[in-house]
Amino acid sequence: MSDLDDDLNVDLTPLIDVIFMLVIFFIMTMSFTLPVIDFDLPQSSTAQAEQQGRTMRISVDINGNYIVDEQERTLVELNDLVKERMVTCQQDHEDLTLELVIDSQSPTQYLINIADLARAYTQGRLIVVSEKVDNNFDPTAAAQTIKESDKVN
Repeated sequence: MSDLDDDLNVDLTPLIDVIFMLVIFFIMTMSFTLPVIDFDLPQSSTAQAEQQGRTMRISVDINGNYIVDEQERTLVELNDLVKERMVTCQQDHEDLTLELVIDSQSPTQYLINIADLARAYTQGRLIVVSEKVDNNFDPTAAAQTIKESDKVN
């Protein structure tokens, strides 16, 4: 053989480096998710539905008056009342949910005040009662009506 055959060597180190870099890249970009396990739960003839807990209805009129149990209350009185009812519910091992009925024209601050109470005392359990509108609701017409009412004011 000739001298050229002895000098012919292939260095595999760069190839191995590139392969390792690709493996590291794919491992780092791979998303890891936990497997989803479907359970076929056993059935029972004596099972009970989960208790809904208690609901406290708070109404807010256009003037910002808080009404609970047909009595007008201040925000401080409402705070104390929610705290008192929450303690009662905890003693009875029930959850308290605040149900807010608010006038559509009342300022947003009143909604925020009740949401703060819900966060503080009921772990954020707040239901905002709304009125169902017809299926022919046209948002552009509603926006036009709002613009016209702003011009009047």
